Amino acid sequence: MGIFDILQRKGSVGSVVRWTYKNFTNLKNEKKEWTKSEILNHMFDVRYKSHSTLSKDAKIRLNGISKDLELDNLMDLCAVIYFVEMNLAPQDGKLFTDTFRNADIVLNKVNKKNKTDYK
Repeated sequence: MGIFDILQRKGSVGSVVRWTYKNFTNLKNEKKEWTKSEILNHMFDVRYKSHSTLSKDAKIRLNGISKDLELDNLMDLCAVIYFVEMNLAPQDGKLFTDTFRNADIVLNKVNKKNKTDYK
């Protein structure tokens, strides 16, 4: 494990996973009648309701996302956040792959700590 991996897991990549996990868990307990997809879409809406802190480029990326966005799991929401806020896309090759490998490691650690199995 290199310094890049450590920084990603402790920094913004890991914090997105931890934010997603925490809020998903809270909403799942509060809104028992909501589906996983409804919870994730609500989290997306809440996170981006106010665009005031986003850069101009991030706002353009956000506006380009379909209103029919389908989020099936926590990593789907993380991927959208990485795209909007970090401009991370599959075309970034190794950076993209390494980022998702690190995000998956963080999610697995949080799952293990809390005895859950969210994807």
